[in-house]
Amino acid sequence: MNIEVGEYVRTKDGVIAKVTDVLDKYSVDCDDDVYDLKNMPMMEIPWEYVDEYVVNHSKNIIDLIEVGDYVNGREVKHIAMFEGFPDYPKLIFVDETHLIPDDTCENDEIKTILTKEQYQANCYTVEVE
Repeated sequence: MNIEVGEYVRTKDGVIAKVTDVLDKYSVDCDDDVYDLKNMPMMEIPWEYVDEYVVNHSKNIIDLIEVGDYVNGREVKHIAMFEGFPDYPKLIFVDETHLIPDDTCENDEIKTILTKEQYQANCYTVEVE
């Protein structure tokens, strides 16, 4: 896997972070806790675990978003690119109908991301008595 400084990574646990340094044969350093070493959060991913732990990486953060994640506080329902228009940006849809212009989001409009894995890990479920 060829990860570069300035790219974003998404881990198998749903953590998204920006790569700040790549130390050949040692680690990939990030700007946030991305790796859990026996319940000790770390800001680096050891090289021997990069292929197993990083599920996606890209210079465009929009490429790491999946259906079910939350962008700018709204659930992502659909992700699309317009066929035949390779220069047109990828769009994230937060509306089921995909018809309302205010319900789309492009790469430069992304302010916050909560991945579905983070949501599920931190969600409290009310038990019915």
